[in-house]
Amino acid sequence: MSSEHAKRFLESWITQNVHGLVPPENNMETRQLVKQCIAAAAEQGISRSELEGACGQTLLSCMRDAQAAVAEVRPSELMDDS
Repeated sequence: MSSEHAKRFLESWITQNVHGLVPPENNMETRQLVKQCIAAAAEQGISRSELEGACGQTLLSCMRDAQAAVAEVRPSELMDDS
């Protein structure tokens, strides 16, 4: 698989599946996103190492960055009203 294919896959997958920032003390959701992404990529013949090469960091860091980016775009949805 080409790194460009892996990059397009990762960008599309993140857009469809990453919806916000998870508090740092509970990163189980982030780890679950990584597992789901790896499984979906494998179905497309893309390895974890290709995904990490496409994002230039570990998938965990990539997902955290994606969650933070979503939080910046939609901060009002993530605010705690309590």
